[in-house]
Amino acid sequence: MKMQISSSNKGKIRVITLVGQFWQKEDLKAFESAVEDSIREGICHAVIDIDHLSFVNSMGLGMFVNAYRRFTDAGGVMVLYKPRSGVLEMLEVSGFEEFMPIAGDQSELEKYIPAD
Repeated sequence: MKMQISSSNKGKIRVITLVGQFWQKEDLKAFESAVEDSIREGICHAVIDIDHLSFVNSMGLGMFVNAYRRFTDAGGVMVLYKPRSGVLEMLEVSGFEEFMPIAGDQSELEKYIPAD
């Protein structure tokens, strides 16, 4: 199943939405392109909406780490938003909550990125 990826802006925040399974090479490249486009456009705060992400493998986790570094190196912040239980478990087992913001709902998200 090919992952669906979309990007939109909410003020100075880029929202990148991932739907499906995040592991195929072309999906990883599409995500990387969406991150690079945001940085190039000067948008360095990002919400990665993974509410409809059903699976992520180690390569996908690595892409999250790379994206996090790109946004923070640009002076911004990146938040993983609304992970489902299976994906959340992968993030927790991998230690993501120790260095990367993960928000389960809008109020948690606003702790990291204030609403417009």
